[in-house]
Amino acid sequence: MIHTIPLWASFTTFLLLQAIVLAVTGLPILQAKRRGEAPDPETMRAFRITNMTTLAIFLVLFDALGVLRLLNIDPMLALVQAIVTLTDIMRGGY
Repeated sequence: MIHTIPLWASFTTFLLLQAIVLAVTGLPILQAKRRGEAPDPETMRAFRITNMTTLAIFLVLFDALGVLRLLNIDPMLALVQAIVTLTDIMRGGY
């Protein structure tokens, strides 16, 4: 049987991943502010788009994990089955 991580651990992982994305994408903006310059508008736009996209992806994945747990479906088994199905579809054999 495949053992899954507890819900608190998956939520903590979600928060850590989001914090890493915020730190990496926000670093150029922070450096510009420290130098006393106005941040580049294109950098600010990319920062917002990147963070909103990753937030949406992580939230969808986290919600999917919660739904699978509520339905008593093993998330790791569902992930493996999804990967196998996608591989079959890409090969054209599904």
